[in-house]
Amino acid sequence: MLLRATLKPMKVRRRTAFGTLLLCAALQIPEAVYADIVTVRIGHAAPTSGWLAAVGIENENAARLAIRALNQRDEQLQGGTLRFELLTVDDAGDAGRARDAAQALVDRGAAVVVGHLLSGSTLAAAPMYARAGVAQVSPSSSIGSYTRSGWPTAFRLTADDVRIGELLARHAVDHLGLRRFVLVDDHSTWGRGLATDFALALRSAGGDV
Repeated sequence: MLLRATLKPMKVRRRTAFGTLLLCAALQIPEAVYADIVTVRIGHAAPTSGWLAAVGIENENAARLAIRALNQRDEQLQGGTLRFELLTVDDAGDAGRARDAAQALVDRGAAVVVGHLLSGSTLAAAPMYARAGVAQVSPSSSIGSYTRSGWPTAFRLTADDVRIGELLARHAVDHLGLRRFVLVDDHSTWGRGLATDFALALRSAGGDV
């Protein structure tokens, strides 16, 4: 019920994500593979331990339900029935652990990875996926440099902080009529990035930071 309630308003986004996963998976399978069953390994990287474990575990459970639903569709690929296999890793919301988790998924043959949840973890793991040619789809990372650094394997499902900062600044200055601002961040990779992008957008809109 939680998964249905959470994902139902995101029907278009979910279809787009599935299309991206299927396309990336197809590109990872050699042309010579023709079998009754075509297995595609999908990686899922999230913090299932540590301070954000509750969110990471919920995301992993949702991924299991999604894989089960996809396998019930009996999709066809290269003459065989497509079967998805879920590979899960715990990055604990830590950049160092994220790099180890990414390498583990690459070594286990993941064709596509859904993750990571935090911007710092996503950014730390991205170069490893890029070197291995494994598509990475982050469901929640918003740091701008993730998809603005030229990695062809980096995809996101949310707006980035540059765009978010622009919209927030426009609303604050143009609609609320505010001019003077004090910004507070948590010194995390995401916090510093969002504060910086917001400050730049505020100054461009005429605000005093």
